[in-house]
Amino acid sequence: MNPTTIPGVPTSVDTWGSGPRGASTSAHTIAGQTGIPLEYLRKILQRLARARLIISERGRRGGFVLARNPDSITMLDVMQAVDGDLDDATLLNDGVIDRTGPAADGLRLWRANAARELRATLGKIALVDLSHPVAGVSEELQAAA
Repeated sequence: MNPTTIPGVPTSVDTWGSGPRGASTSAHTIAGQTGIPLEYLRKILQRLARARLIISERGRRGGFVLARNPDSITMLDVMQAVDGDLDDATLLNDGVIDRTGPAADGLRLWRANAARELRATLGKIALVDLSHPVAGVSEELQAAA
């Protein structure tokens, strides 16, 4: 995964207003809420719109709104929209691609399993999940994250 994907994507449901076809939010507002530089954010928003995760509404009161309910948009959807197809090297961002030697086969198997598990987990985390406190995690830890 591109290291800028997660911090560079506005994933809070609050950022997008009240859900599909709710009040649109301008790129300036999203940039202000997230601290993401406006030009960088515009590129991300274009990719999210191309993937039909958000809708761009033109006009004086235009902006962006989620295209679907936030419970049906997953982190995997968002990451694939921003970074494209996520191969193992991209997903794991570990720089291990062409190792050789006795441990190479085991390493490739471990990486394939880790990437598969990560894809499955990201496919289960919806945007709406990111708006709620995580069960069993203290408020102090959540605030520090």
